[in-house]
Amino acid sequence: MKLTDVVKELVKEGKLSDFGDNNTPAALKKEKEIEGKKVVPMDSLEDLDLNTLGRNVTIKEYRYGPLNPDDEKGSKKFWEDKAEMWDTTIEHAKTSRCSNCVAFNQKPATLRKIEKAIALLL
Repeated sequence: MKLTDVVKELVKEGKLSDFGDNNTPAALKKEKEIEGKKVVPMDSLEDLDLNTLGRNVTIKEYRYGPLNPDDEKGSKKFWEDKAEMWDTTIEHAKTSRCSNCVAFNQKPATLRKIEKAIALLL
């Protein structure tokens, strides 16, 4: 199998609304609302619908997940697939989480914004 074939299978391009498995009503509504507009990534910290859209697109485009990593039964296939894709063990794959990823913005200002947004939801 060629690398290009693997990449085509992993990244299915298109709008979120093209893919039924990654849809939520809030995300679909937000997708229509922001079409053609510039969106600042930090806005998703205070806009739950935008955050949901971003999460769903990230899952679709980059296969982030699983939704609940602590659910051993529900996330089993996700971790098996990641381990196979990364050529590692399931246990090692499970150490790669959003909270310890260098791509996750952990600047104090960002973390304060996240705390504030979570407090609004409680």
